[in-house]
Amino acid sequence: MRPEVDPNLEIERSGSTSIIRLNRPAKKNALTTKMFTEIGAALKAEQANGATAVVLTGGTEIFSAGADLETIGHGAKDIEIDDVISELIAAISGLPIPVIAAIEGACIGAALEIALSCDVRVASRTSSFSIPVVRLGILYRPEGIVNILANVGKATATRLLVLGERISGADAVLAGIASHVVEPKSALDQALKLALLAEENIPAAVSATKKLLLELNSSKVDLSDFDQVRSELLSSPARLKAIADLQA
Repeated sequence: MRPEVDPNLEIERSGSTSIIRLNRPAKKNALTTKMFTEIGAALKAEQANGATAVVLTGGTEIFSAGADLETIGHGAKDIEIDDVISELIAAISGLPIPVIAAIEGACIGAALEIALSCDVRVASRTSSFSIPVVRLGILYRPEGIVNILANVGKATATRLLVLGERISGADAVLAGIASHVVEPKSALDQALKLALLAEENIPAAVSATKKLLLELNSSKVDLSDFDQVRSELLSSPARLKAIADLQA
């Protein structure tokens, strides 16, 4: 029996594949601190209960608008949310089975970092990807930038983080964001087809290969100086005003 989870998440099985669905449509699937934590816990629980793959989706309209703005906008205190995001990224990366993101609609901010941490990303042609933090006066979490850079390279990371560009689903494979692009409303179906492949594989080999790929793709950087810069930017008047304007 599964433990009770956040009502903004739905968990179901399709064969041996677990589907974790963000289900907060009124808030465009914006992620609360509790949701970050519960997704990580659900991933581990589903793997422990015999899942051979996990598909993470937001449904057919939107993947996620990113971190809920109601949980941020409090100056340097916002750094506290970094811990729960980091824990979720580690849970996805460290899970010994494939995690596949099925993306329809917008995938913004922390939601994009979560998607990039998945092993495979299936995006519809009408999806879009952005991390508009510079408009809010933020230096995105330095550890997150390392993850993003490792997954998409400098050119796409610059487009997302420095320019604040919104990249379309049609451009997502070329940009290194998606591994597959499909027709609208079919991302989940394609993700489930890919997940079926995992049933035929030897779990120990999958786990070892996934771990090796993660280590080969990692880079160790001293982020302490950038953490200080980020803390200062989070408390800047311009940043706090930008958040207040969005919430107005």
